[in-house]
Amino acid sequence: KIVFEGLPANTTIRVYDISGSLIRCIENVGAVYEWDVKDSHSKNVDSGVYIYVVTYNDEKKTGKLAIVR
Repeated sequence: KIVFEGLPANTTIRVYDISGSLIRCIENVGAVYEWDVKDSHSKNVDSGVYIYVVTYNDEKKTGKLAIVR
């Protein structure tokens, strides 16, 4: 699992693969969210590099994460 911490209320987290395809969108997240590393169809994501975008109010934070299985 991947843990996102220190999030404001009503945060949206979007996870994309390296080619830009949306893998998962999680809305209305609270202060902490534990991503189960599954896509929107509840399938485990493959090993690789992923981009996350955390959006709240008018602010946006982005980052990369690597999944190694």
